[in-house]
Amino acid sequence: MSYPANILIVDDNERNRNLLNKIILALKYNPSLADNGVSALSQLEKQSMDLVLLDILMPKMDGYEVLERIKSSRDLRHIPVIMISAVDELESVVRCIEEGADDYLIKPFNSTLLKARINACLEKKRLRDREKQLYTELKDNHKALQAAEQARDAMVHMVVHDLRNPLQSVLGFAELLSITVGDEPIDRKELAQNLQTICNSANEMSSLIKSILDASKMEAGEMPVSLTSINALELVEGICKQFDLQAESKGVLLSFEAESDNIMARADGELLSRVLQNLLTNALKYTAGSKIVSISVKRDGNNALFSVANDGPRIPERYREKIFEKYFQVEIGDKRKMYGVGLGLTFCKMAVEAQGGKIWVENEGEKGTCFKVALKMVQE
Repeated sequence: MSYPANILIVDDNERNRNLLNKIILALKYNPSLADNGVSALSQLEKQSMDLVLLDILMPKMDGYEVLERIKSSRDLRHIPVIMISAVDELESVVRCIEEGADDYLIKPFNSTLLKARINACLEKKRLRDREKQLYTELKDNHKALQAAEQARDAMVHMVVHDLRNPLQSVLGFAELLSITVGDEPIDRKELAQNLQTICNSANEMSSLIKSILDASKMEAGEMPVSLTSINALELVEGICKQFDLQAESKGVLLSFEAESDNIMARADGELLSRVLQNLLTNALKYTAGSKIVSISVKRDGNNALFSVANDGPRIPERYREKIFEKYFQVEIGDKRKMYGVGLGLTFCKMAVEAQGGKIWVENEGEKGTCFKVALKMVQE
């Protein structure tokens, strides 16, 4: 054992208790003493023991009953018991062994033999404890494996589901273009719209694939984080320009508002850009009636607060933490539409927290959803 064993000595004879106590101390184990069976059971309930040295002939409660109580207890039955008694009868030995005793020694006992029996019992207990620990670990690993398999199946389902629509859009419009490209004259406006639809769909697929790879890198600690001073206004303006055409092709008005042009966030510029791009992609994807997506930056105490809002489906309060979990998607709204992009929001959460920030979602007014990211500002 990696720690000094706790051994309970149960004997109504003080001289025997003292002798056994000296032997246990010489073996560098921790002895505890009980002068009767009732006291022994009380100590066993209060303190963890690795072995019991148990006399048979005692007042109040004899050793047979104590042994029976120990072995019938779910919490105590694993403790080895060595019976030490002046009763030198085969019937007594058989009875004790049948009731679960690990060994039986006759008084007066040989101290060398007793030491050997004690060490043997403790070694057997150590092996049983290790076997029990390995079994528990095996069960835990099995559960973890099942959870991983379920997560894998969920990921496959999510990836197939999320890639199917944009892929069909790419294939469909590409086929349409191949049919109409020979027509004269070509409707350039229609051509531009079709090409933009293909680009939007390809970007959607690319974003999903990036989210999967990025989440894996973040979990493995393979994505370095370099915190510098970032001008929030300039960063968000650049992102909005990237999304202007995509928003226009979807008929969505993309608005940007900044409280100041001098909000300096302590962040990793690339990671923060990826987070806001993910949030904007979601906002554009799930916008509804008014077709308005807004992004804003303002001071919030010592934080730079980034907000991305739309009039899309509201997130029930019970899902506002879970929506950042791997592969989680929730059905909301009258049409029971699936909301959530699997690993996209998971990546956002990991990336924001890696920068020392916080991300959360709130419902926006009577309709709509707003994702918020708070990062520490650079102190002037």
